[in-house]
Parts: sequence; structure tokens; C-alpha cells
Amino acid sequence: DGSNEVSGIGFDGNNYTADRTIAVINRSNVKVHDCDFTNFLDGPAAFHGNSYEYFREPTTYCIGNKFYNNTVNNCSTNNSNFQGLWFAGQDGFEIYNCNFQNLKGGTSGDAIAGHTNKRWYIHDNIINRLPYQPGYWNFAVEIRWNYGGCRYYNNQVTGVSDFCWNYSMGYAYSIDVYNNTFGYSLTSSSTVWNLGIDFEADNYNLLVRNNIFKNLACGILYSISYTAAPVKLDGLTLTNNLFDNIGSPTNLSGYYEACLYIRPEQNDHTVKNLFIYNNTFKQADYSKGCITLGGQGTQTNINVRNNIVSGFRTAPILIATTNSGILTVDTLMITHNDFYNNANSNNVLFTSIIPTNYTTNNIIKLDPLFVSTTNYNLQNSSPCKGTGINLGYGLNIGAY
Repeated sequence: DGSNEVSGIGFDGNNYTADRTIAVINRSNVKVHDCDFTNFLDGPAAFHGNSYEYFREPTTYCIGNKFYNNTVNNCSTNNSNFQGLWFAGQDGFEIYNCNFQNLKGGTSGDAIAGHTNKRWYIHDNIINRLPYQPGYWNFAVEIRWNYGGCRYYNNQVTGVSDFCWNYSMGYAYSIDVYNNTFGYSLTSSSTVWNLGIDFEADNYNLLVRNNIFKNLACGILYSISYTAAPVKLDGLTLTNNLFDNIGSPTNLSGYYEACLYIRPEQNDHTVKNLFIYNNTFKQADYSKGCITLGGQGTQTNINVRNNIVSGFRTAPILIATTNSGILTVDTLMITHNDFYNNANSNNVLFTSIIPTNYTTNNIIKLDPLFVSTTNYNLQNSSPCKGTGINLGYGLNIGAY
């Protein structure tokens, strides 16, 4: 494959009568940059390599392909097979410095989608989809069957970032999500399906760090996928994130309302190796959950340490068996947290479950003394200053 470029062109889909502008099929080292794409039915471009439904890694990937410095307006439809900017069978695919605006309403599709890739890098983009509309999924990004070394960073995202079947395959992580802002500018945007991240199905060695989740119904959801097959979450490290105003301002019936919601609903699901360290969870006027765990299945080695949870109408941590299922929780450590002004007297609430090997100590129940109502750094006199345990992120409790 030679080096090919498409650049400096404005493409118009003639009011959605054209499907797509560019198709790159089984080629490497193709760069699409500094272009404008407007009103295409399916998407701006598609990069196709060897790809498969479900777990099957290609023997050969396309390499060196990039999509950058582009503007994409309303180029996706929800019933397309290849929604939005599509990439599959790629190693090292890079998307950066782009502005994606999907503003058609409910019929908009994903801005970015694909499957069967590894080591993709999506960074420094604006990805904007309108808030949830009844009857339509609200995915801005939807990428399935990822095989390690993927990075998602420095993006500003409205709409759900949906990552499904994520395998580390010998890399240090399957996906590293960092320095992003997820959410909307208005509190009223927080409706039931406005999520930050949805990790679906099998997930191994996820990193989520240094992000802001704001004005969403749910910050991070772990869901079991549409196949209903037994799935496993093995390794989620959640560090130095801010969750601000998570929940619904109106009394909605939605159940995915929590900063972190990991509650699979089948007895054969497995969750293990959760490390929830040095995060700040701050609620203003409403909420239906902060850290919501349990459900059904087997859950082991869950660690919640050095976090601030403040202002929730529920207990700071909810762990429950649901729907008359079977849940076991073993090796649960909850230490060095500040739980302040939450329901249940700031205590963890267990419902129909008694964990084994449960350790809890050094729980503060004092005002964390943020600098202001919008600045979640700590005042010098904060009880969270220097009172945590050093887990590699300093001695302060909280994200800052």
C-alpha cells in the first residue's frame, strides 16, 4: 500500500441522497484530512479491513489510516449498517481534531462506529449529538470487538460513548479513557438515556481516569449487551474523575441513574477487580444513586478508597441482590472515603446480600470543604487533605 491522501475538499450529500463520500477497502496508509462533509445519509467515510461479528481477531490488519482535521455535519442515520465514520479491521487507526455534529434528532446515527480493531486512538475531537429522544438510542460513538491498546482522550462528548466486547489481549489495557468531558451544559439535559460511557458485554482491563462527567442521568454503565450471553467484567480502574450533577432533575422512571452503575441481572455474570480510587462524586439537588453495585452473579475484589461522595439522596454506595437472583460478593474493601450529606446516615447500604471478607475503616463524614460550588479543589482546611491512603495518586481524598 502506498501513501494516499484526500484533503481540502468540501463534500455535500445533496440532502441525504448520497450515502457516503469515501470508501477505503483493504488499504493501508490512507489519510483523509482538512475536509468538510455535510448531509450524507450514512457517513463521511468508511475504512474496511478484515472484520468479523463476535470474537475473532484478524490475522492481518490495515495500518496507518487516519481521519483528522475534518468537519462532519449530520452524516449518519440510525438504521445504516455502517453508521457515521466507520472503521473495521484496523490497527492504529487515528481520529483527531475533528468536529462531529449530529443534530438531526432521534434519527441521527453514531458519529463514529466500527468493530474488530486494535490500538485505535480517538482524541481531541468535539462529538456532539442531541440529548436523548424517546424511541431512539443516543450513541455518539459505538465501537465493538476491541482487541487492546485503544485510547480515547481529550474529547468533548455529548451522547453515549459505547464500547462493547473489550479485550486487552496482552496489552496493559483494552481501552484507556482519559481527559475527556462527557455531558451537557444544562442540568435539564439529564434524562434517563443520557449516559456518559456504556461498557457492554465482556470487558477486561479498562482504565477510566481524569475525566469530567456532568449533567447526565448516568456517568458509567456496565451492561450485558443484546446477546444475553454470560459476560465478564474483569478489571476496571476508575481514578481521579469528577462526577457532577448525575441523575435526573425530574422524577423519571429510568433505572440507570447513578454515577457508576454495575448491576448485571443474570446469575451467570462475573464482575471482579474493581478499583475505584480518588474520585469526587458531587450531587446538588437530586439523585438516585452514586455507586450502585450488585445485581446477580459473582463479584470479587471490589475496592472503593479515597473517594468523596457528597450530597446524594441515597446511600453513598448501594449493593443489592435484584430480581430474586443469586449474588455473592467476596473481598470488598471500602476505606479512606469521605461520605458527607448523603442518605442512610452516610453508611453503605446492603440489600439482601452479606459480603464475605468485608473491610471498612477510615470513613470521614465531614464537609469536604471544596473551594466553591463549582470548584472541587480542596480548601487548605479540608478534612480530606492528606488523610487518604497513598495508592499512587497522593494522600488527598477525592479527585483533586
